[in-house]
Amino acid sequence: MFPPDVRQPDATFNTYFLAMRMTRKFPRLKLEPTAALEEIVTRGFTQHRDVTRYFAQRARAFDNRRALPEIGRAPTSFAVDSAYHARFQSMRSAFADNTIKILSVDPPYVFAKSSDGRYRSRSARSLECDSSGRDQAISLVVELLRDWLPTLAPDGVLLLWQPAELVSRPIAEAIEQFGWELERLVLWDKLRPQPGAFDSPYSNQCEHLLVLKRRGDTLINHDNSPRGNILRFLPVSRPGFAEFQEHGFEKPVELNRFLVSKHSFQGELVVDLCGCTGAMSVAAIELGRRWIYLESHSANYRIGSRRIAERLAETRSKAS
Repeated sequence: MFPPDVRQPDATFNTYFLAMRMTRKFPRLKLEPTAALEEIVTRGFTQHRDVTRYFAQRARAFDNRRALPEIGRAPTSFAVDSAYHARFQSMRSAFADNTIKILSVDPPYVFAKSSDGRYRSRSARSLECDSSGRDQAISLVVELLRDWLPTLAPDGVLLLWQPAELVSRPIAEAIEQFGWELERLVLWDKLRPQPGAFDSPYSNQCEHLLVLKRRGDTLINHDNSPRGNILRFLPVSRPGFAEFQEHGFEKPVELNRFLVSKHSFQGELVVDLCGCTGAMSVAAIELGRRWIYLESHSANYRIGSRRIAERLAETRSKAS
C-alpha cells in the first residue's frame, strides 16, 4: 500500500497503520492511501479515535451531500431558504424522503394554561399560538411523529421541545409506534427559576428537549462540541428584558446555534416546523445551513419572517 518511493521519512509506523485502516474503514470516500496519510500527518493526529472521528465526519458529510434535498415543488413554488405562512401538516407532501437533516419542533406546551384558558405569563407582548389547547397540542405532535420520519436524511434528527414534565402518554406511544428512537433526553437549564405557580414550593428552571432519530440510526457529534445533556443558556425572558421580548415562547438564538452545529454540516437542510419567532432559522442562516421556516399563526409569522429578513439583509451586507 505504501511503496518505498512514497513513504514519508518523518511518518511513524502508527501513522501508516492509521492511514491503511481509514482507507479500508471508509471505502465510500475512495481515499488514496497516500492522501489519507498526508491528511493524518498534516493534522498531527496520533490517536486512533481522533483519526476515526475526523474521517467519520468526512464520510457523514459525503453521505449527506448525496441526500441533500431534491425537494418536490408544491404549486406555490416551494423552495428552500424561504419562510412559509402555513400549517406544517399541509406542507408534508412538498418534502421528498431522506432530505431533512434537522427537524426542529417547538410546539405549544400543554401544561402552561390557567383555568381561563390563557397561558400564564406577563413577561412578553404575546403568548398567542395555534393549537394551544391540550388535545390540539398533543394531536399536533402525534401527527408530526406519524408523518415526518421518512423525510429525515441519513442520521437526521428531530429536536422536539417539551415541558419539564413526564412526556404525555399519547406522545410516548407515538414515538414507539411510528419507528422513532430516543437518542437522549436533554435539559435546557435556564439558570434561574422561571415565573409560574407562586403557591408551589418549586418552579421550573428547565425545559426538556427530546432528541429523536430513526430507529437503528447512529448520530454523530458534527462539531465535536461538549457532549453533556444539560445545556446552560440564558433564556430570552429575564428580568428587565420583558419589554423587548416579542413572544413568551421565544428561545435564544445562541441555544439554536449550538444545536444546529452539533447535528448538521454546512449546506444541510434545517426545517423549523413550528417556527414562531424564527430563532432556529436565524441560527441556520448564520451557520450556512439551508433552511425552511413554517409558522401558521399570522402574528407570529410576521415576527419570525421579519427577523429572518433582517438577518438575511445583514448577511448579504457583510458579504458585499
